[in-house]
Amino acid sequence: MTVAAGRSAREGSRRDLADGLVHHRAGRLGAAASSYRRVLAVTPDDPDANHLMGLIALGAGEVAAAAAHFERVVRLRPRVAEYRANLGHALRMLGDLEQAKEVLAEAVAIDPGCIDGWINLGLTRLDRGELDGAIAALETATRRASSSALAHLNLGAAYQRAGQLGLALASYRKASRLAPDLAVAHRGAGVAAQLQGLIPEAVRAYRRAVALVPEDADAWTNLGVILVAAGELTEAVAAHDAAIAAAPHLAEAWLNRGTALQAAGRLTEAGENFTRAIELESTPEAWTALGSLAAETGALAAAIAHHEMAIGIRDEFADGHWNLSLALLGAGQVARGWDEYEWRWRASNRLAPLRDYPWPVWRGEPVAGRRVLVWREQGLGDELLFLTCVPDLVAAGATVTVVVSPRLVTLVARAFPTVTVVADEPGAIPPGAVFD
Repeated sequence: MTVAAGRSAREGSRRDLADGLVHHRAGRLGAAASSYRRVLAVTPDDPDANHLMGLIALGAGEVAAAAAHFERVVRLRPRVAEYRANLGHALRMLGDLEQAKEVLAEAVAIDPGCIDGWINLGLTRLDRGELDGAIAALETATRRASSSALAHLNLGAAYQRAGQLGLALASYRKASRLAPDLAVAHRGAGVAAQLQGLIPEAVRAYRRAVALVPEDADAWTNLGVILVAAGELTEAVAAHDAAIAAAPHLAEAWLNRGTALQAAGRLTEAGENFTRAIELESTPEAWTALGSLAAETGALAAAIAHHEMAIGIRDEFADGHWNLSLALLGAGQVARGWDEYEWRWRASNRLAPLRDYPWPVWRGEPVAGRRVLVWREQGLGDELLFLTCVPDLVAAGATVTVVVSPRLVTLVARAFPTVTVVADEPGAIPPGAVFD
């Protein structure tokens, strides 16, 4: 009787497992889970039931439960790469990156053709900041499964994190060709194109992303930002409207809508949007946007206060310091304004990179008898404005060399005959030149 009862229970478990698979394949996950539980009640170490229950738990967001099932099945079937790959995925989701990396490395060692193992190993290394290792793993995944959109998508993310934007864009394009309805691939392509200044491609990619997933607030707000850059302000505001409709409590969407409205000259509405963004999340970006708007309307005291709020939240916020400097200078607070102006090199909207000249920067000490190099630094308007300071250096006894835009060389040389004038281009300053 005992043997017969055992055989009957095992036969029932096999039927339950078969029924569970039918439900699973049909998407009836609740019914499938019930069948698998009945199997596990009789045979807790059934590897198939544990694996399938782990997959259902993982899909439901019950990651710890999924990991427990996968750990059991790996103990039961240690040489099955797929089981280790799923365990590694669950461990990564739980934040146990060290263990995840170890398990996933074992999975691909057992079966180098385990594409999920390579992808998750790459993502785990990416989470750990191991960019070279992440790229290597994901490149392996794309070589072994060139038709895997997921592999190309994640390789694009790794390239983007490493600053290899051309390769990132190529990977995102490949992913979107393989899976045209994969919205995240189009959004990734939009970001990579935007960062390279490829505005038309970025617009196309974002539009495709939001057409596929209209509730993707991030894609809508990215589209709005790039449309402002393209000068399509009405469409930009509409894109930000869609972002807010999808996520009304997303502060960034209100901030970017305010920026689009400001660019369109709708300043009152812009201020209301910046204020709403601050109410949702008091960020330095929102405060300095409100400050710049106040400066544009001539309310310099308010502008200064808003920029001070921005840097009070994040002292290293270069854009806040830079905009504060402009407001201070406009308000006649010259000494503090020039101090804050030094942040311009770190601001996101700087007009030129800081030149790596080998000579010390002048800090206002006496210049009589010294050789001084004056570099144009910014745009043509500022260049012409601040050239008026050159005679002061000459009068103070300095020997002056001025670096100007190539088109200004003749004009400036005529205006300052005692000054050496050179064009701002490679090799203009002779090797061995010395300034002190």
